[in-house]
Amino acid sequence: MANIGSSNQQVSILPFDGENYDFWFVKMKTIFKSLGLWESVVEGFTEPNTTEGMTENEKKKLDEKRQKDASALSLIQRNVTDPIFPRIMTVEIAKEAWETLRNEFQGDDKVRTIKLQSFRKDLENMKMKRDESLKDYSSRFFELINQMKTHGEDISDRRIVEKTLISLPKKFDPIVAVIEETKDLSTLSVQEVMASLKSYKQRMARHSEKAIKSAFQSKLNVGSKNQEKKPQNFNQLKGELSRGGRYGRGRGNFGRSYNSKNNSKPCDVCKKRSHDEKDCWFKGQPQCHRCKKFGHVQKDYRVKLHQQASFTEEKESEASLFYACQSAAEKNDEMWFLVVVATIWQDKKAFFSTWTTLSTPK
Repeated sequence: MANIGSSNQQVSILPFDGENYDFWFVKMKTIFKSLGLWESVVEGFTEPNTTEGMTENEKKKLDEKRQKDASALSLIQRNVTDPIFPRIMTVEIAKEAWETLRNEFQGDDKVRTIKLQSFRKDLENMKMKRDESLKDYSSRFFELINQMKTHGEDISDRRIVEKTLISLPKKFDPIVAVIEETKDLSTLSVQEVMASLKSYKQRMARHSEKAIKSAFQSKLNVGSKNQEKKPQNFNQLKGELSRGGRYGRGRGNFGRSYNSKNNSKPCDVCKKRSHDEKDCWFKGQPQCHRCKKFGHVQKDYRVKLHQQASFTEEKESEASLFYACQSAAEKNDEMWFLVVVATIWQDKKAFFSTWTTLSTPK
């Protein structure tokens, strides 16, 4: 009996202040079991009216039960705060003090049954949220399991394991399939399941980091290759077109036609080599002395400049995507070809003083 008293004085937890009764209940239950007092709290102790007719052995057992009950009651009294203590101040039996606190802060059997039904429904509907971490979900999951056990639910480890596996989102399907195929769920512990899930989550994170690094590297490599493919000047582009390269793709006649005209004598009016002076469209038209173009004089230059400012030149912009492929590089080459063709035909439009666009008949 002296051992119980000395151990009793060494046990200390945070006193119960009316909050988090479930946590306090579990801690106190563990203390009672470690000191051999849990039986006294559950079964209780009844003081006999008289000890006459008892043998010495029976009297000794009675004294042991009386001391255990007093030790359990002392533990309960010392582990509640002063505002809570008046509720059990007049109680002389440990079981009565224990049930008084339990009925007030956890409810009687009827209330506990109603709460337990609510907990069962919550467990059935529990799912891991899309943006929830595995750590937060496991904390929320096991908090509900502990509340169910505190209210008297006898839930097996297998049921906990099965519920854990079916409540995970789709991204955990590979590891869930491996666990179900290679493990015996009847003997598998919850701790082993959580360890496997955490290991799988870490592996996914490592692969994600490698994928991001590879995407950055691919973006840099494709950018450098595109710089090498772009023609440095118009002469290089002209050579590609005349050879039927990636810009022309079989349109070598355009290059030869351009070269033949380029080698002729320039026109004395517009200074271009594509025609003779007698065929120049600008012959006899006024020429602006500021911009050197035909069709207007210097006083009309401001109006011309204002009209030109309403247009913006489209420039090739580099996409900020991390995914790159060969087809994307070829598509950029085609865009270069379209820009060049548009520029050439824009020069040819300059040959006309006026023109009218006709709609295609249906």
